[in-house]
Amino acid sequence: MEAMFGITKRDTNPIIQIAQKLGPDTDFKQMSAWGILFLVCGSLARQAEKSVVQDLVPIKNSNTTAETNIIKFSQLIEEWANSEAGQLIAKQRINSLGETEVDSNGYEDYVSYLSLAITLNSFTESNEAAELSNGGMDWQLMFFAAGFLLSDKLKMKWEAWRNVIFSMSGDLKPEIRQLFEEYASPQYLRNAIRTLSRIQRDFQFLADSLLADIALFGLTFDVLDSARAVEIIAETEFPHRAYPIARTAFEAAQQAMVLATQENYVLAGTRAWIYFCEKDSEWLGKACPEGSGVNSKEDAEKWFRDRLAEVTVMWEEISPGKRELIGEAKRLIGKDRNAKNWLNQKMEEAQHPAYIRIGESLGQVVKGDSIEMNKSIYSRLSEETHARARLKPVSFRLGTDGLVDVKFASRDVGTNSQSASLVTAISALEAATSLAYRMRVQPRKINSTN
Repeated sequence: MEAMFGITKRDTNPIIQIAQKLGPDTDFKQMSAWGILFLVCGSLARQAEKSVVQDLVPIKNSNTTAETNIIKFSQLIEEWANSEAGQLIAKQRINSLGETEVDSNGYEDYVSYLSLAITLNSFTESNEAAELSNGGMDWQLMFFAAGFLLSDKLKMKWEAWRNVIFSMSGDLKPEIRQLFEEYASPQYLRNAIRTLSRIQRDFQFLADSLLADIALFGLTFDVLDSARAVEIIAETEFPHRAYPIARTAFEAAQQAMVLATQENYVLAGTRAWIYFCEKDSEWLGKACPEGSGVNSKEDAEKWFRDRLAEVTVMWEEISPGKRELIGEAKRLIGKDRNAKNWLNQKMEEAQHPAYIRIGESLGQVVKGDSIEMNKSIYSRLSEETHARARLKPVSFRLGTDGLVDVKFASRDVGTNSQSASLVTAISALEAATSLAYRMRVQPRKINSTN
């Protein structure tokens, strides 16, 4: 299933493990009280995210049927959480069981929790449930996403529900506490991935700047792909192997930020797209991959000419005058045959003015010089990218047999994991910021459910 509001199964997997321990026979296809645990964790995750990143676009926009269904479901949850009828039934049940030996605060917590649980139990077989679950909707993701969207709603009983879940968890109390703490803690890379995913979802392509938009979006997609891979590798015992992928994210985010803030964005972006297409052609000419139809350098050059001609015709049809623009962009690239990138400048030097432009657009002043800092980050990421003898000997001991026993320094798994994740999180946020900047200075229509 695709990410919804930037939320994926990675967000819910830890909760599923605990929910299965709380109720080994739980049927996640049937809604019941288990969903409240996912709601609570979704709310905690959203609050933690907001402590790390600023919302770059409204979260209540929906671009897919799944997201529209989540918004509908969250509205139902909000209604049920404050249902007077549900609370009356819950009080009657609690009183009939003689479970009023708790203080007044605890009693109200149980009423709130049971009221929602009763409504969830009765909702599963309804027509609304069938409509919302159309297409095999994952209810675990639905509950988590609903909690995510409703986290700021003052009428939601988050603390009460946490208290009841914790009080009923028996021997699992330590695991429940740890789960809540995990979701309440800032998870920089996870939060950055969600943010970038959401803003990509809302980014729209304009006819006038089409190739520039495609180039910019493609760069941020490279960041997102890399960030997701880093997140997985950083959790293994080989987190240093995430550095080369983190470098890809770093480079792509750097170029995205520079491109998004170019004074002549349309020309610069068109130039970037043609440059990348030409690089694809060069690779094809060298690799001649089987099935590509390219068997020589000449074939690759023809592939590039045909591709450019095809795109030129398509763009000219929807935005007249772009044939000349493509010609100008191609001439600029032709002047710099040995250019290392589409701008033919050192990206770390071009990025600092980009920081300043984005800061000014937000009414903020960017202090300091980012050039040396970015050079240092890139150097560190590159260190782990190229093949070399990475083992560091710390002692030698000559044995009686004439062989040498060599002791090597162990890697700092924790530090490598944190470093790769943090650098990649920054890249993901820079990519998101680049898209947000472009959307501010070149407004695009966003479909809203409000």
